[in-house]
Amino acid sequence: MNAASAPRSHGLAWAALLALLVGLFTNQLLTLPKLRDLVVADTTKLHIGQAQGAALEVLKAGWRSVLGTSDVLVLAILAALLVWMVVSELRTRRYSALLAALESRPRGMLLLLLLLGTIVTRYYLNRGAVFMGDATMHLEVSAAVAEHVRRLSAPVWSNYWYGGFPLLEFYAPLYFYVTGTLTALLGDLHSATKLVLWASHLGSMVTMYLFLVTATRRRADALLGALCYGLAFHHMHIILYRGDLHMALIYLIYPTLFLHVERHVRGALEVRGAFLRLACSAFLLIIAHHAYAFFGLVFFSLYALLRYGCEPARRVSLPRAVAPLFLALTGGAAMATFLLLPAVADQAWVRGMPGLPFMILVPTPPQPGFLKAMLHWQLLGNRNN
Repeated sequence: MNAASAPRSHGLAWAALLALLVGLFTNQLLTLPKLRDLVVADTTKLHIGQAQGAALEVLKAGWRSVLGTSDVLVLAILAALLVWMVVSELRTRRYSALLAALESRPRGMLLLLLLLGTIVTRYYLNRGAVFMGDATMHLEVSAAVAEHVRRLSAPVWSNYWYGGFPLLEFYAPLYFYVTGTLTALLGDLHSATKLVLWASHLGSMVTMYLFLVTATRRRADALLGALCYGLAFHHMHIILYRGDLHMALIYLIYPTLFLHVERHVRGALEVRGAFLRLACSAFLLIIAHHAYAFFGLVFFSLYALLRYGCEPARRVSLPRAVAPLFLALTGGAAMATFLLLPAVADQAWVRGMPGLPFMILVPTPPQPGFLKAMLHWQLLGNRNN
């Protein structure tokens, strides 16, 4: 069957995806907490390593005692729905036809991305608090910012830690300002935190999709790339398991840099617009996390240099083509000077991480080991941290 045909099937395809979303949320909010409570109740007195090993055995032995008829019914409906979707695709190419139809409907493809993205990121909307890794420290800073917002005072100092400390000493402020402001509006820190993390993760898939659509001119390919970006284990691991909550904004902002460069290269964005957008994106990136911003921007600059250099339709020399890019990145860094200069000056003490090679920003004769430090630094942190 031709994938471009059978428009009558699109309604069923959309309905199945919506039903899948509702069923997964129902299972997540009603059934999974029962299984979690079963495991926690039986492993409370065990060491965490022992509890992890015993969890599966506890579930095997006791799941029948906690799951009711409604839970089993939801699971059965989800299983039947997934089987129907797979068989429908194999027999009638239902979802291939949907994707083919949406190639010419940008809003429809974006709606499909939002629907699939919500399915992918639904775990942010669980009950309870975000507490793994460094998350508790981030929650405390967000709570301090929220208190400042309620009192209409500048969120730069807190007396909760160490008898008083500057809020910008260890972390960049953007995530805390966003979460703190939303906390002040909602009145609940944990709900605000989960909403910011969820919206940022979903938004990062959208920004990646927009970049890939511009680069490939194929919406289905861009949809696949955006889903891979959102489904990457590291994306969820570093935020929820390591507790680096501010990374949610880093993932959101980075694709916008690539989008601005691609639009400028293709002539869809004039020089002034590209300069302003790149400068603002670089500024937001730095105040989201100065370390991840700086080292990522080094490699982004190399990408942009190659992208401009490989463009066959380029009408000006390479230095003139890339000059606005590097001036924009410099402008973004200049706007974030209030955050960068103290971080560079502190060097080994910045964020309490002695392995960060910020010393390469200081105008001194280069040392032989600085390239090694640059290459060893990675998203999971320097090995000396």
